[in-house]
Amino acid sequence: MPSFTATDPRDASGDACLEVEFTIDHHGSAPQTYGPPENCDPGEAPEITIDEARDSTGADVLSLLTPDQYEAIETKILEDYDFTARDEYYDGDY
Repeated sequence: MPSFTATDPRDASGDACLEVEFTIDHHGSAPQTYGPPENCDPGEAPEITIDEARDSTGADVLSLLTPDQYEAIETKILEDYDFTARDEYYDGDY
């Protein structure tokens, strides 16, 4: 399962981090922006599901996050995680 270190949105100072484990539901696809219009495709964004968010004590705090905090972590992963890298979790299915 891929992991990502994210700033804990519950910490106002921004010093605390969460170790987030997530499942990649869909790696996304690159847009095709050349050729005739009927062959162009806007592509698809990756889709993930956050499975765990552990704080510095190792406690899973996922259930304590507000929807806005969850969305902030999810957005950060979608912006910063390299979905093009093929790792041990990639099954070849886009």
